[in-house]
Amino acid sequence: MSAATTAVVVNGAFMVASLAGSVVYQRQQKRKMEKAMRGLGGTTVTARDPAAARRIIYGTQRVGGAIVFMSGSGKNNKYLHLVVAIAGHEVSAMRELWFDDYRVPLDANGEAVAPGNDDPDLTGHVLAKFFDGSPDQEACADLMAELPDKWTANHRLRGIAYVYIRLKYNADKFTSMPNVSVLVDGKKVFDPRTGTTGFSANTALCIRDYMKDSAYGFGCSDAEIDDPSFSIAANICDEQVALSGGGFESRYTCNGCIDSDSTPGDVLEAMLESMAGAAIYTGGLWNIRAGAHREPSATFGLDDLRGDITIQTRDSLRDTCNAVKGTYVSEENKWQPADFPPVKNATYYAEDGNERIWRELELAFTTSAATAQRLAKITLERSRQDITVSLPLKLQGMRVRAGDVVALNFDRYGWNQKLFEVMEWKFVVDDAELVAGGSGGNGSGPVLGVDVELRETAAGVWDWNSGEETTVDLAPNTDLPDFRSIADPRNLALGSDVIVQPDGGTVSRLLATWDQPLDEFVVSGGNIFVEYKAESEAEWAPWASVSGEKVSAVVVGVKPGIYYRVRLRSQNTQGALGAWVVSGTALAAGDTTPPGAPSGLSALGIFQGVRLRWTNPADSDLAFVEVYEASAATPAPTSESAAYARIYGNEYIRQGLTPAQTRYYWIRAVDNSGNRSAWVGSASATAQAVDTGQLTGKITGTQIDTNAVQTPHLAANVVTAEKVGANQIITTSANIAALVVDTLHLKGQAVTIPVSAHTSASMTIAGNNTWQTIQTASIVSSGAPIAITFGFVGEVSNAYLDNGAWQGVRADLRLQRNGTTIFTLGAQYVLSSMLHAISDLPGAGAATYTLSIYGPQGPSVDVGTVRNRVIQMMETKK
Repeated sequence: MSAATTAVVVNGAFMVASLAGSVVYQRQQKRKMEKAMRGLGGTTVTARDPAAARRIIYGTQRVGGAIVFMSGSGKNNKYLHLVVAIAGHEVSAMRELWFDDYRVPLDANGEAVAPGNDDPDLTGHVLAKFFDGSPDQEACADLMAELPDKWTANHRLRGIAYVYIRLKYNADKFTSMPNVSVLVDGKKVFDPRTGTTGFSANTALCIRDYMKDSAYGFGCSDAEIDDPSFSIAANICDEQVALSGGGFESRYTCNGCIDSDSTPGDVLEAMLESMAGAAIYTGGLWNIRAGAHREPSATFGLDDLRGDITIQTRDSLRDTCNAVKGTYVSEENKWQPADFPPVKNATYYAEDGNERIWRELELAFTTSAATAQRLAKITLERSRQDITVSLPLKLQGMRVRAGDVVALNFDRYGWNQKLFEVMEWKFVVDDAELVAGGSGGNGSGPVLGVDVELRETAAGVWDWNSGEETTVDLAPNTDLPDFRSIADPRNLALGSDVIVQPDGGTVSRLLATWDQPLDEFVVSGGNIFVEYKAESEAEWAPWASVSGEKVSAVVVGVKPGIYYRVRLRSQNTQGALGAWVVSGTALAAGDTTPPGAPSGLSALGIFQGVRLRWTNPADSDLAFVEVYEASAATPAPTSESAAYARIYGNEYIRQGLTPAQTRYYWIRAVDNSGNRSAWVGSASATAQAVDTGQLTGKITGTQIDTNAVQTPHLAANVVTAEKVGANQIITTSANIAALVVDTLHLKGQAVTIPVSAHTSASMTIAGNNTWQTIQTASIVSSGAPIAITFGFVGEVSNAYLDNGAWQGVRADLRLQRNGTTIFTLGAQYVLSSMLHAISDLPGAGAATYTLSIYGPQGPSVDVGTVRNRVIQMMETKK
């Protein structure tokens, strides 16, 4: 029987030490590394997690963290304060602040400044202060000043590198809380070559630090570290390698982060892979080897064997490859995972029957595409050196250990100084009687020896020249869209025209047109926001939001003759907003066609006055007729002459003249847009004096003015004193027929139509499911039909606009007369201009009209305001 003390090669784990030693060796032929790093993409993510693992950072890497404090301050929580723990140790430097996938440049005081590129400009909205986690670290003075009751001098976070951030609320700048990450120069490491401690991305030095780390790593003592082997490996890592684009870089570096809850063996394996290296624990010491050609430490031949050798000349397909691809952390890709250019070998491809056999690498600590390609080439070449040998050696095998290179001279196999790596080493004790052939095979006693497992290698495995490097495309490494890059509407143009309403009135409007943004995430499911303003105004007024595929919008309710601008911006399906695109100016159009002139003007002298009658033109937008009065037939009025009276019918009674006064009259029509016809006239008449005999049965209320009745003008006893009481005429007299006087026609009770009630100021509309009155108007009617026009312009509040859900807000509209609903319109968009026209027959007497909004029915309580609230009324027949 034989007894053996064995050290087995394991992928990054270590074995219990034996008498001779035990081995940890990094096998490059392993197909899938355990994802100890939680995947390459998770390092830049910041989250709120009360049980988050701490992070250890080596080299330079962009790293997210754990939010350990978050609170608001200021009116309506205007500011948000964050403390994000980045590393569980002191770091060398915190170089850059990143939000999502863009850098936030800071000045010396930690205030955000303009980026100088297409990244968002957060000037005035971000303050950041870095803390490196030193043992004597003080509490953040800025946070203590902002929140003295929540952050005190005792909140020092010593030993934790963190960043304090203050964000100022702005929905245009932040559609959500940004993901925070920091570009960090990581842990300071000891260099046994110089005896100094400082920042370094040298892989061998970073591994040495991790092995000695008692909190998160192996916790090795100084006595367990073979510093000469680490110094040799560190020198290899520092070797300069020429790049295809010019310049040089270190041969191997370690740039990455580790979660404290990761298995140390898995972490060690990932770090070793960044230098194609090996770690060996033997004789109570950790030794390390960097990936480079080494001269053989021993040469063996037939004389060194104590038994037969076993040779395997070909790996299975699962253990070989002819091409290698994979991912690394790309600085050019904003420190995100990217594919490095694959490494292929045409010779091996042909040997494999033109079948492409891939091997994949996941290089969690590599940030250079050139380094990644070198590591891939090493992996490929080592997979093709597939001869393995089981070699039973005599005690000469004690001269080597796992990870060494040996040379074999076996003429039988044509091997002359053929190189092999020691993959596994074990010390054995064999019974002599079991040894057939070699020395000691006479059964005299046990034989001591060493069994080694060897794998073919060659100096060319490690060779590299810059011509083998494939340049990485500096363009983005993915075709997936960047949701922060939002295309703008194109070719914005602005015009104006006029529409005629059913009542004949006209409304000026702006017409904005544009081409769709070249952005599918705006066109399909996004929005275009529309705002407008007069050129003389400073503030923009929100008008509407249209779906992203639309290419026009109409703005109504503008004032004719005023210059306006419109601006647009895109919003994509993720809620991100683009820049504003501003139009040129456009003059708001109006109705410039004058109405037809009135016809048939006649004038008749009446008691102390003149009565005019005419026929109005047929224009549907006729507003009123102006009357011009003169004491002579010449000169005639001009277009600039001021009217004496404004009449909403076809008759005008001029009162207050003395008998025998003659007046001359001209009239003209005016439409709803203010256009005027030419003056028509003249017609003249002379005020009359009337004797008492002509008054009997002739007096109507509209002809009696204050002090108009004087005794000398009435026949004796026609009207007696007791017949005229206070504010009334007693109708029992035979001289005044019953009900001849209509009180609506008496002075002081005149008909109050037309009426126009208009309020331009804004009024807040709340979503409280009640009717809210927005305008009222009262009239005294003669009983004739009334034409009523009413409406408003709606606006949405900024707060409601910010939450992204305001487009669906609707409200009911109604018009009531004396509490009775005469018009209703359901579920109308609040953010729109509403103008409606109806006809009503209220009957003679007083009436009050009320315009109300119900709701609105939508996803928010306070949705905005209404302005330009109007009710206009005019009798359509006298």
